[in-house]
Amino acid sequence: MIKYLMDNNLIDIKGLLILKYKKLELKEEEVVVLLLIISLLNQGVKTITPQVLSEFMHFSVSKIDHLVVQLLNKKIISLDSVFISIDPLLDCLLDNNASNEVSKKKELSIIEIFENEFARALSPMEMETINEWKQRNYSDEHILLALKEATLSNVHSLRYIEKILIDWAKHGVKTSKDHRATKQEAEMVELVDYKWWLEDE
Repeated sequence: MIKYLMDNNLIDIKGLLILKYKKLELKEEEVVVLLLIISLLNQGVKTITPQVLSEFMHFSVSKIDHLVVQLLNKKIISLDSVFISIDPLLDCLLDNNASNEVSKKKELSIIEIFENEFARALSPMEMETINEWKQRNYSDEHILLALKEATLSNVHSLRYIEKILIDWAKHGVKTSKDHRATKQEAEMVELVDYKWWLEDE
């Protein structure tokens, strides 16, 4: 229905964006990028990259890349394979996703937690990896627990975190309670294997 309305120019998406961008907590720079993306999509341009956007803007490619990452973080746009999708923006503007607002904020907070731990912005590829984990039914608690485990080992790598998640899945660890129980078991095994009588030798 929304696609039909858009295809027939029955919805003024650009107008709605300008009226609602403050409510969506968007910056003016982000709005300009969004307006350009919408215009290019309307012209039939499918592959929209920072390089393509820079042809129409005074911003550098790195600045545009940073703004695109911010929009991805805010769940205003999404990446469908390598293509930019404005479906999340449409949902926000048309209030279709009001019921999913809480889960959106949850996802955003996970991204923010990762960025705080890594002390840098996540790349679109990294954000896609975290979304894939969620699609594989890893809970938010599970993912953050694996992040904590990696941080304790002083490793800031999604590949390392994924290995933790896979290892936990094999051992049935799904919650912090399971994790504590597994850790206690490991400590008990270490204690049993500890040959105290050899200490004096």
